[in-house]
Amino acid sequence: MVWQELKDKRVLITGALGFVGLNLLSQLQEANEVFSTDMFQKENIPSFFPLDVDNYHQLNLTDRNATIKLIESIEPNYIIHLAASTDLSRTFDAVYKTLEANIHGTLHIYEAVSRIKSLEHLIVLSTSDVYGQISPPFKEDVPLYPASPYSVSKASVEMYGQMLYRIHELPVTILRSFNLFGAMQKPIRLIPYLITNLLMGKPVPLTKGEQKREYNHVSDLISVIAKILPRTDTYGDVFNVGSGKSISIREVAKMIGNMLGGTHLLNFGELPYRENEIWDMRSSTEKLRERIGWSSQISLEEGLEQTVEWYRAHYEQWKDYLVGTAT
Repeated sequence: MVWQELKDKRVLITGALGFVGLNLLSQLQEANEVFSTDMFQKENIPSFFPLDVDNYHQLNLTDRNATIKLIESIEPNYIIHLAASTDLSRTFDAVYKTLEANIHGTLHIYEAVSRIKSLEHLIVLSTSDVYGQISPPFKEDVPLYPASPYSVSKASVEMYGQMLYRIHELPVTILRSFNLFGAMQKPIRLIPYLITNLLMGKPVPLTKGEQKREYNHVSDLISVIAKILPRTDTYGDVFNVGSGKSISIREVAKMIGNMLGGTHLLNFGELPYRENEIWDMRSSTEKLRERIGWSSQISLEEGLEQTVEWYRAHYEQWKDYLVGTAT
């Protein structure tokens, strides 16, 4: 699907000022009537964001009445629900915050769309973390063993969305993304953490790096969203979005170190492994390929090269937002 085909549709993106949202907006903005929400105050949004400020709405999705009111006023044809608290810690403070943001926030969207007639498709972004400690490759139909409040909350909204499809024919599709990377990502994630520290010549403390992860460029996820959005045969279903290839964190770090001439700054073994560490995360890609005809378009090396070049060119302009000093 070409985004221009949506020019007569109203699209609402939640979590629009997050990493995936900004990359999605950069493709959607010129071709469609796009509405966006996030927690940022409008006056604090950096001018270089790929955003139509006139169609931006500051919204806390945990506010039930405000969420319902906004969706009823926009009457979107498509909603791409990206907003989430991604705190992976396991303290009780994190539990309450994460469950409220992710479960309550998504339930308010589910309730709001039940009150409008315009909706054609709701896409909900979930996570590979719902699989937990099982043997890869992770297939969509295996039992879930979430290992954090974040992944429990995502598994919950997946099941609730599927229940609403079965009972009320809610036109919802769930996408389970694996580790994403690309431009405009904050360095709380491994790849931008490595790139930004190496660009500044700072030592990078790491674990031994034996754990494996599947890393996918964000543009792959966006291409899946574009392909699924106009379809009706995916309602009520769940799809992995990934390449099916995992690599050790140690190897990824060395690839980035070689690109930036900073392998000597990679200090493996300085950090401990997390409790309940998952040692290999890798997607099964058959379902998306067979049902939708999609497979990963960007190799890890190509994606890393593009991402490194983006940070080289834009980090100075974006650093206040990326490191969290912009609010």
